[in-house]
Amino acid sequence: MLINKYYKLLFLYVFVFFCILQTSTAQEATPVVFEDYSHLAEDILRLLKQDGRISSFTGMSELKNKTKDVEESKRVPVKIQKGKKRSLHAAKMIHKTKKGVLMVCKYIPALQRNERVAIGATAIVLSEDGVCATNCHVLQQLIDKNYSLTPADSIVFVATSEGEVFPIVSILTYNKTADLALFQIDCGNKPLTPVPLGKDLAVGETVHALTHLEGFPFFYSKGVVARNVTTNPQDPFTNKTEITADFAKGSSGGPILDDSGNLISMVSSTQSIYYTDRPQMDLQMVVKTTIPVSSLQRLIKVIH
Repeated sequence: MLINKYYKLLFLYVFVFFCILQTSTAQEATPVVFEDYSHLAEDILRLLKQDGRISSFTGMSELKNKTKDVEESKRVPVKIQKGKKRSLHAAKMIHKTKKGVLMVCKYIPALQRNERVAIGATAIVLSEDGVCATNCHVLQQLIDKNYSLTPADSIVFVATSEGEVFPIVSILTYNKTADLALFQIDCGNKPLTPVPLGKDLAVGETVHALTHLEGFPFFYSKGVVARNVTTNPQDPFTNKTEITADFAKGSSGGPILDDSGNLISMVSSTQSIYYTDRPQMDLQMVVKTTIPVSSLQRLIKVIH
């Protein structure tokens, strides 16, 4: 009996030591880097104009014409990355996911002021060959047939955390009810780093957000699933997942992840609750609404 107790205690000590070692290793593996984002838009503009690249990018007018023939809710073939099962330390997970979180940018030519790049939203890499996802409202200027482009609507493209810019070459599919859009970028021969797809999470489960708040790119926030709701049980595209992780303007289309770094939903909108509605005074809280990954999967025909 004493020998058995001794071995049980020894096993427990070894197990605890191993867990501590693993946690310590995960923490040490992620370096602390202080990024300078103060000139990000200017840096992206410089990349865009480097070697005359801007002239090869598809203009918004041409993209809009091509999008006229895109069928809403059509399922498109996508070679997605298989979901991960192992939980990761948050710092390590965000470090790995960052490459698959894109900035949706617009080039605005010199009109009343100097030419510039506006970082307007977030997008998610779904496949190595450049299939990406964002909100339908992010690409509304291209999808909405009633929207008229202006001279400022020149080129829309994406930028990566690694200092690369890629043109958007086509809208593949979209669903206005779910606020989802899939699009193709031309990444040449460079394979991208996709975010693996997970599954819808229950209320109380932990979630992680990595999005591009206006003026605060690659902003991380953590929370839980607060509610899973629908406005029409017969239409799964009306399903929404409300979370407590923070996001704001510019986060549209950003990924919400589980503890393994799998995509469980996509940022969609916020709703502010005021104590007094008219006029709006005394902000009490902001409800953050996301689109569950199951809605995204309804637009995808998985290929292997």
